[in-house]
Amino acid sequence: MSTFTIKTIFKSIVIYLLVGLLCGLSSAFFLKSLEFVTDYREQNLYLIYFLPIIGLVIGYWYYKFGSDVEDGNKLISQVFKNQNELVPLKMAPMILISTLLSHLFGASVGREGTALQISGSISDQFSKLFKVTAFEKNLILYAAISGGFSSVFGTPFAGAIFALEFFKIRKFNYLAIFPIVIAGFFADYVCKSLGLHHVYYQVNKFPIISIDTLFLVAIAGVIFGFGALVYCTLQTYFKGLASKLFKTPYFRPFFAGLITIIFYQCWGNSRFLGLGIPVILESFSNQLPFYEFAIKLVLTAFTLAFGFKGGEVTPLFFIGACLGNALSLVLPLPFSFLAGLGFVCLFGAAAKTPITSIVLGIELFGFEMGIFLFISSFFAYVVSGKNGIYSNS
Repeated sequence: MSTFTIKTIFKSIVIYLLVGLLCGLSSAFFLKSLEFVTDYREQNLYLIYFLPIIGLVIGYWYYKFGSDVEDGNKLISQVFKNQNELVPLKMAPMILISTLLSHLFGASVGREGTALQISGSISDQFSKLFKVTAFEKNLILYAAISGGFSSVFGTPFAGAIFALEFFKIRKFNYLAIFPIVIAGFFADYVCKSLGLHHVYYQVNKFPIISIDTLFLVAIAGVIFGFGALVYCTLQTYFKGLASKLFKTPYFRPFFAGLITIIFYQCWGNSRFLGLGIPVILESFSNQLPFYEFAIKLVLTAFTLAFGFKGGEVTPLFFIGACLGNALSLVLPLPFSFLAGLGFVCLFGAAAKTPITSIVLGIELFGFEMGIFLFISSFFAYVVSGKNGIYSNS
């Protein structure tokens, strides 16, 4: 092995460790900040009434200063395909601040999109800082996406697979294993070493493996896939509606804030605002009203389509877990088991990341879920159609 090759490998490892470090640090700061603003909102629910104003501020900020980063995750995919471009560094502070404001004032949004954009925009600067080839630049983006997903959810194995599926790689290059593994696992380690405790969900009861059970799991997968299809279709419809109703973009989140206030007044509680993690946890321990998944589905699709910032994965966890919980009313399977299936399968179908969903489910719930996840994720993916949350972003 030549000296040049050794130097190249050493430089690459250093870069991927730096990417992992920055992903872990940024995710830790983001998650801690998100926890703070969520707790503060729940203690001061009057903040919801300022949501339209905050929507107007966020919308105008992006309209005036962030039109080149408005596409978010889609922009990162475009930069991956066109190595001559660079993800603007300003994407990180803009998405961080706008997401925290969205959560503070009660918008129904998630967090993973923010983590990916922060990781992608910061890490891509290494392409300029170090002398890297076009291929090495793409490896850095692999590392960033793996590190962002791994650290924000505490699931490094799923993060590694997600990085590949996110960029829709048809021909796998084995060199991508190194940045994915190094950055993903190190980012997760850094985040946890800073005292961040991820929420873990527990399936309390597993069914016996049988032909009947596997058939029921396949039916559940079809329903989860249909739920993902409805979500993506509805979000596309709302985006079109937003552009028709408001030619000036920054009035769109203002309108979404007004509608959220009306919903909050009619419903009377904050159950469907923000991430909704308490409801997700409840779906594993109690039988919930059958309609709760539909409320979160419509509210999240509407809120994001009309211009609020944040991710979609955690709301999709909410929708899938509550849908699975509701299916236990008609399918003779334990509700916590169906909640776990829906948690990962609906997300995988909506994101077009079926392998990630299987690995994520095993990482969260154990190998006992393996065969059930494989069957349910397959049918969910097939039924969900061609478009997903990243292709429509």
